[in-house]
Amino acid sequence: MLGDVGVADRVDYTAFGSSVNTAARLQDANKKYGTSILLGGHAKALIGDADLEDMGEIELRGIGIVHAYGIRPGTPTET
Repeated sequence: MLGDVGVADRVDYTAFGSSVNTAARLQDANKKYGTSILLGGHAKALIGDADLEDMGEIELRGIGIVHAYGIRPGTPTET
């Protein structure tokens, strides 16, 4: 969900919901897995044939088990 949150003199445009929570947990998991970017299966499906490392099933706090794909720091990418 996207939208303005707050009162008239203090409004913030933000996103929230289960997808945002999952993305935040994946971002936190980068430290544990030594990656610079982690994606869940849904994001991987949207970007198609990218050169991503299959990280397997990982557990995300408060989310559960997700299949993750990662990019490690220093991995060459095509532009």
